[in-house]
Amino acid sequence: MLSLSVITAVSTASDQTPSSGDNPERRQQLTVDALLDRAEVSIRVDLQELESLLLLIAQKPIPLDHLQRHRLMLLQANRLILETEFEQADVILDQLMKLIPNTTTTVRAIFFRAQIADILEDYQLAFLYLNRLDQYPKPAFSTSQQFEILTLATNLYSKAHAYKVASGFSKRALSLARKSKSKRLLCFAYRSKTDVLIASKKIDASKEVALEAINVCTKANLDIELAQSLINLSYWEYSQDNYAQQRILIVKAIALFKTHSFVVSMNSANLLLAEAYLLDNKILEAERILNDIFDDVIQLQVVPDLVLGYRIKALMFEKLGLPDDAMIYFKKYLAIQNVSNDLVRKINVAYLQSRFNSKIERQSDVISQIEVQNLDLMAKASTLTNLMILTTSLLFLSVSFYCFTFYRRRHSILMTDNSNFDDLTQLYKPECGANLAQQMMTQCCSQRKSFGTIYIDIDFMSAVNNSFSFDFGDIVLQAFAGKVNDLVQDYGIAVRKCGDLFIVYTPDIELDELANLVTNIHQSLADLTVDRQKIVVSCSIGWTWNNSVQSDKSNEVLSLLNEQASQALHQAKFNGRNQCVCYEEGKIDESLAEDDFRVSSY
Repeated sequence: MLSLSVITAVSTASDQTPSSGDNPERRQQLTVDALLDRAEVSIRVDLQELESLLLLIAQKPIPLDHLQRHRLMLLQANRLILETEFEQADVILDQLMKLIPNTTTTVRAIFFRAQIADILEDYQLAFLYLNRLDQYPKPAFSTSQQFEILTLATNLYSKAHAYKVASGFSKRALSLARKSKSKRLLCFAYRSKTDVLIASKKIDASKEVALEAINVCTKANLDIELAQSLINLSYWEYSQDNYAQQRILIVKAIALFKTHSFVVSMNSANLLLAEAYLLDNKILEAERILNDIFDDVIQLQVVPDLVLGYRIKALMFEKLGLPDDAMIYFKKYLAIQNVSNDLVRKINVAYLQSRFNSKIERQSDVISQIEVQNLDLMAKASTLTNLMILTTSLLFLSVSFYCFTFYRRRHSILMTDNSNFDDLTQLYKPECGANLAQQMMTQCCSQRKSFGTIYIDIDFMSAVNNSFSFDFGDIVLQAFAGKVNDLVQDYGIAVRKCGDLFIVYTPDIELDELANLVTNIHQSLADLTVDRQKIVVSCSIGWTWNNSVQSDKSNEVLSLLNEQASQALHQAKFNGRNQCVCYEEGKIDESLAEDDFRVSSY
């Protein structure tokens, strides 16, 4: 049944028709436009109301003009996307493009195709459509369309872990929403900004934005965005160990998702609720929730939900004192975690490819402009021979420049391929790390800047593997590597040398900064937890620092610093492990053999 607000909107539009030239057909057309306007607003709020509006439009006796047909087809495609009927939506978009739509309609169709590609995890295609949208001038977009493109870009770049770029798009979306004074857009903008902050692990900063999102979404009566904002705020409560308050927020969100039959979102929220019960040692409640939804989670095959679900199952069986069952789900968790990592790699490659394609397109435009200018000059040439020579030369240079640029950019993308990264820890492999360290050292030598090297070795790693399992040992290495990478990323690079031995290279760093970094790395392992369980394990660290490197033989300097850091690491192990030793000439026992301590550490 059509809601009263829709009837009022249609009646108002009809009543405001000018009395001069009382044309019933014109009034009917205005009524259709009013219904289309209302439908475009309701599609993100109430699908039942949308169905009623589409039915009213279909019952109109007067045929729609071509603009109204285009708008109706876009609405139908958008509805099918929300209902995950992507093939049918694609068919409608194909039919629409055959009608030769105007620029506004074309832009809208491209945006919907980008949405479908994002949902189907075809990220190369999604970034391609995003680049195509970027080529259209701003007047081709309404304020609402500009906002939707900005939020789509925010989501894609956030998935690619390009958080600075994603944050820039979210800020632009928030600024546009404020200028429009639309509560609906403000709600989406605050929620999108919160998503980026949480994804980039800035949980403390996300609280204030999440509260603002809840406030605005409540006023705008946007239940789904309100529910997601409640989930976002629950992450902050989780970080503060406020599990009871976290559960209250999640239960409210589940009720809103259930009202609008958002099954996937309900499953995700229920998994978070089960985890909150489990961390609060309410095992029976957590088990009840998992039993209710776990079959749906497995059937839907949503990767993040599977990762969380298997991890919660493993933790639950561990708390119940069933280590064999816990290990089964730990292995499933590790397997699906690898799938998740592959998905992240896929997004990152698509992101790099999109940057590559956009640069090539811009360079192609420049080449085209140069060729046009040269054609004008060639028209003024005095003889046909000179004209032919000039044309051939410019064409050859243009093609050569394009090919050179293409393969150079292609090579740069291949160089950043995931073969440069360790599969387990996602840190640089030894060969790639050595090449990057050599480049940094060469730059420091030319600019007379300082350079620091840190060697890290986890103590008694074989004891962890033997006591638990090699799978669990891999989890410890992954957790530690993640902490090291987070600490080091603002200073330099982290490399997994082999086994449990890591190297950190830090160019242009002050001595006190390097000392603080070493301390933080050492403490990060002492405070290591896996799935909220504290792991008792330590590490030994050897480090060295060279102030104002002035040598023209950077490779020799790097080798020397590696040797010094290695000797300091051996001294730390010889002294009893679980400590940090800075290399000081004359105070390190250089007779210590590396093999002695590498073997004894296992």
